Amino acid sequence: MNPRDELRAWVKQRDRRPELPLDEHTALFVDRRLTSLDLPELILTLEEWAQRTISVDEVAPESFATIDAIEKTFL
Repeated sequence: MNPRDELRAWVKQRDRRPELPLDEHTALFVDRRLTSLDLPELILTLEEWAQRTISVDEVAPESFATIDAIEKTFL
């Protein structure tokens, strides 16, 4: 499975609104698909997938806005 598919599966597994469609441009936090409680686990998971440490400078709201933004920033 490629990183985008893994990320999408990770988000789907934690989606707080699974009845709604989900795509690469869905606003994950604004639309309350994920919450701030999901963020630490997401960062740790991204570090594992990317095999690198994510710096504090990279942690910005826009970096986590959508699946597409997460992939472009971290993977």
